[in-house]
Amino acid sequence: MVMEKIGAVAYKLQLPATVGIHPVFHVSQLKKHLGAQVVPQADLPMVTPEVHIKIAPETATETRVVPRGDFVVTQWRIKWLNLPDTSAKWEDKLFIKATFPEFYHQTLKEWWPPQARSCGQESSQGGGGSQTQLTPRAKPGLKPATYKREGASDG
Repeated sequence: MVMEKIGAVAYKLQLPATVGIHPVFHVSQLKKHLGAQVVPQADLPMVTPEVHIKIAPETATETRVVPRGDFVVTQWRIKWLNLPDTSAKWEDKLFIKATFPEFYHQTLKEWWPPQARSCGQESSQGGGGSQTQLTPRAKPGLKPATYKREGASDG
C-alpha cells in the first residue's frame, strides 16, 4: 500500500516489519496494480541484515536412497520456507544435519520412532555411549528408492 508520494518520482510503501528493506522506492522500481485477479505473494521472504533471503527448511516430504560411487546416500525432499512448493529439492540428509541440526533432529522424531532411529547403529560395549552408523555399499545397477511421508502432498 502506498503511504505517501515523496517528490515527483518516489513513493513510500507500507511493508511488513520483517521484510527489513527501506520502504521508499523510485517509480521505475514499481509496477502498476493489476487488480483482484492477480494475487501477490502473501508472505514476503525474510531477509538477513545484509539483505540476503533467509533460507530454511520448512518440511521434509519424502526420503530416498541413491547410489553415489560405491556407497548409497540418503536424501530428503525439502520444502523450503518462504518459497513455493515447486522449489522443493532433494538434499543429502547429512547436508541437512550439518546445516540445519534442529530441523534434522525434529524431522527424525516426526518420521521415525526411537526404536527405528537406532536401527543400523551399534553401541559400544564400554558404556561410553558412542555409536557407529553403518553405511551400506551400493550394488551395481541400484536405482533410487523413494518413500513418501504419510500425509505429505504431491507438491
